Amino acid sequence: MDWKTLLKKIKFPQRKYLRPNPPPKTEKILGYIILILVIVIGGAVYRSGRHYNPNLFRLDPELLKNAKEKEGVQVAGGERRGNRNNSLDGEPTGQLEGASYEAGSSPSNTPSSTNNANAGSKEGEQFIPAEIAGLAWKRKPEIEKFTTENLYDKVDGRENLYKSFEFQLLLAADYNFNTDPSRFIQVELYDMTSPKSALGVFSSERPSHPNAAKIGNDAYTETNGAFFWKGQYYVRVIGSDNEKSTEEAATKIAKTIAEKLPESKDTAAIENPLPKENQVPNSFSIIPDSAFGQAFLRNVYSARYKIDNIELTGFLMTNDSADKAKSIVKQYQESMASFGKFNLVTSDPAEIYHLEAFGSHYVIFSKGNTVGGVMEADKKDPAIKLIKQLAVSTK
Repeated sequence: MDWKTLLKKIKFPQRKYLRPNPPPKTEKILGYIILILVIVIGGAVYRSGRHYNPNLFRLDPELLKNAKEKEGVQVAGGERRGNRNNSLDGEPTGQLEGASYEAGSSPSNTPSSTNNANAGSKEGEQFIPAEIAGLAWKRKPEIEKFTTENLYDKVDGRENLYKSFEFQLLLAADYNFNTDPSRFIQVELYDMTSPKSALGVFSSERPSHPNAAKIGNDAYTETNGAFFWKGQYYVRVIGSDNEKSTEEAATKIAKTIAEKLPESKDTAAIENPLPKENQVPNSFSIIPDSAFGQAFLRNVYSARYKIDNIELTGFLMTNDSADKAKSIVKQYQESMASFGKFNLVTSDPAEIYHLEAFGSHYVIFSKGNTVGGVMEADKKDPAIKLIKQLAVSTK
């Protein structure tokens, strides 16, 4: 008997596997639906992370109705971060005419705190008139006053934005419609210390493609209000509804206030140093801190450009010296090192470096004491064209 025959006669125990029954058709369909939902949600999260929504912190008129029911707090005093008499550039600045907010004063250390709190209703009357000729809206007697200490009572969720631009004082008042008191227009007048800060916070809240208006230094209107800046002041005039008459009244109130606000003598700090060619109208902005998420990018001038039908964001930043500018470029390259290496594109008109990461293009250069860049461009060639335009415009 050979071994093959022997193996046939020997019976080896066979392991039996329990095979699960196939899932029902309903469970399969539900599984596919859940998988598709996860993919859609992931795509939405990715897209929202790359595209800023300008309406994210925009005021909802319905919230104004709720806020109107809750009486605002009138507090005098409050100390602004740092030296409240200096601007972002360290230059002395003026105060809101007629406003009595001394550094370090507060309701707890001011002898006549009650009188000072009530005085808030009188402060600002020269800028926010009780009545406007030809307008069927009248201002309520009270003008509320908010400082850094209680700003959150009025703009909870947005106070850090204003404080980053060295906010000093907010005066708020309501105008009611004569025949319908439930309709109102709210005025918010912010003293931002300097024209640079006023422009900065205005441009931070301005939508990507605003309906530009000629009010103050710059303005735009929406279906329920008007927004502008002039001198060191930023003003929001917002209606409680979207009626055409409300929008017209809000615009007239805004123009009246703008005419009463003083002009600023400090114009150098708000001049646009960016090249005008291909610049998208009403896109210029000033970012005081942590521009584009980088803590070392401060006092940045930024604007959007349209190159080869592609919208791009470009910026310039002036530093104390050429060495400082080069160190900023190095810091930026190091901060992006986890996404890849910046490659030298050209040395004329400046040393220009490019990085592609996750389908977006980042370009940066230094020339003299100036740093410039293009952020999150969809295509490389338009980004290189813009960066060269920025480099040529610098001295």
